Amino acid sequence: MFFVEDVMLSDAIRDTRFGCRLLACKGKCCEEGESGAPLTELEAQTIETIVPLVSKELEAEGLAVVQKHPVVRHGSGPHTPLVGEGGPCAYLITGENSIKICAFEKLYKEGKIGFLKPVSCHLFPLIYKETMFYRSLYLQTRESCMSSYGADRPHLVEFLKEPLIRQFGADWVKKLFLELNLTFESDS
Repeated sequence: MFFVEDVMLSDAIRDTRFGCRLLACKGKCCEEGESGAPLTELEAQTIETIVPLVSKELEAEGLAVVQKHPVVRHGSGPHTPLVGEGGPCAYLITGENSIKICAFEKLYKEGKIGFLKPVSCHLFPLIYKETMFYRSLYLQTRESCMSSYGADRPHLVEFLKEPLIRQFGADWVKKLFLELNLTFESDS
């Protein structure tokens, strides 16, 4: 483990090279899970507000779930709902080439909503945890994503620069890049 400010990071982050190969996995990471994507309270409120727009894009099973529970709240906080026990995210839709895509992201790219997708989804395969005692970031590997790892791929944090900035801010990400001997280039 290593730290950047008060965030504990798994050593696997140091050397991992990753770049999503969506054509290979077809969005399988959004079909696997136990409790849906973790949400901040602000994300949960945003989703509850935009559900009428997003509902128009959803497939029948997802729509049925979202109409009952646009956000699931339980002891560990708000999450996106799943279709069935351990099923796909209710906000997952089928796009071109049978690739599963996020309804939020589709509408965001079309300029219809201002919400890209939950930051926990955007960060994947990194998992962010925050408790009253610590904050951590670790790598979660899944069989469905294995083709996205390899020496020919960018460094994991370079690939995930945008969501890392969403979660932690540009100053923190610059420190992470420095810790990993990577060059942080401003996008402005």
